[in-house]
Amino acid sequence: STVSCLPGDVAISGEYNLTNAGSTFSLRVNYFGSLGSDPPTNWSTQLFGFDGPSVTTTVNCFDNS
Repeated sequence: STVSCLPGDVAISGEYNLTNAGSTFSLRVNYFGSLGSDPPTNWSTQLFGFDGPSVTTTVNCFDNS
């Protein structure tokens, strides 16, 4: 799951939320952070698992207007 800031804005932090998580799943967060450019413009969560939940990533952006 990857989400981007508006053009010209900078990603300063992020979070992720797992939904539809049943009681029987095996899950590992492989990566959580910004991908790519410097300064960062997005935030990403990558999961590895079986019968796992859905992931939604949120990015907090500095409004560089």
